[in-house]
Amino acid sequence: MEGSLVDSVAERALVQWEDVHGQQRTLGSLTHANKHDSQCMLRVLLSESHFLCRLSLHVSFKSSGHKIAKQLLFMLPLDCFSDSDAFAVDEPRITEIGSAAASAHEAGLSESGRIIRVRFRLARTGYVLHPASKTPLRPATQTSCLILALLRSLSETRRFSLFIRPSGYARHGLRTAVARLQARSSLQQFPCVLADMYGGQGAAYVKWETYTLPELPTNTQRPPSYDEATMPVSGSSAAPQAAPDKASVTSEIQALAEEIADIKRRLPPSAEALSARVDELSRRLDGLESSIRRECRALVQKSADVVEGVCREEMNTMHQDILDAMDVKIDDWRLEIRSDVATALREEVGLQLREARRTLRAQIREALWDIRLDDTDSDVL
Repeated sequence: MEGSLVDSVAERALVQWEDVHGQQRTLGSLTHANKHDSQCMLRVLLSESHFLCRLSLHVSFKSSGHKIAKQLLFMLPLDCFSDSDAFAVDEPRITEIGSAAASAHEAGLSESGRIIRVRFRLARTGYVLHPASKTPLRPATQTSCLILALLRSLSETRRFSLFIRPSGYARHGLRTAVARLQARSSLQQFPCVLADMYGGQGAAYVKWETYTLPELPTNTQRPPSYDEATMPVSGSSAAPQAAPDKASVTSEIQALAEEIADIKRRLPPSAEALSARVDELSRRLDGLESSIRRECRALVQKSADVVEGVCREEMNTMHQDILDAMDVKIDDWRLEIRSDVATALREEVGLQLREARRTLRAQIREALWDIRLDDTDSDVL
């Protein structure tokens, strides 16, 4: 669906908002309404002239008697961001975000003590899409109903905050998005063609009236503080570690690319030194590749055990996509490095040949001069 759009931000997120009843709501954490973590993902997509922001999460539905996870998209097109403060980013301490701190801790976003916060102040509400289906979709469980009720509440508000784990990749992508929105005169609304979405399956607008959704619970108790939320509870089990996403692996690869570029700038001209440096870099690339593969396999296995196979096929596909993309990147870097080494070697050999020619010419001139001197001496005698 995105056409020429590329990811500026692709991060797992926690969303918090206040509903029409003044109740604080969250999506993306391991709350009572979502014990299996819906993996709420923020994506900001940019091209030279287009901007699109969306949140995605998976919900279990029943269709024709079968249980299947469907991805729902909360779409925020460009015209939602007409106000100057529609998309504001800061990085507070985890203790400074109030009642959201407990949910951020549950979502595993607060290890560093800080968290990235994106404040949305929209000019109008967004809309929600699901994959087109010939048969009616019904929520598979009570948890699915609660998640849908929360998503409906979120889609009806224009003010909410979104929290992301701090990383260099996320900061850079958000700064880029803010800068593009501030210069929004050069941006246009991206034309979303519903028939082309979901890999050609097509998309449809969610009609909330087709679902029988429960009333969201009213919380009359004081929200726990961050300290209370992080106190260990006897007999509790740790939340499962999230499956690796493309953003985290892309961040690792981007860091390696920057390191490779720095190594290239410091490469000595000597052919032997170049060869040794390339060998060292190749070993490091192989080591990182093996480490990422092991980590991805371990996390995918843990997540697959937790979700009881519901999303196993999708996670395996994502895992393979990550590995395939990583293989292509690593191969491209190796080819680039080999090309740079070959160019450097040719330049080094050329320099040595030119120096040898100059030395040989000088020696020939000296020999000829000596011969002429000998001939002159013979004539004199």
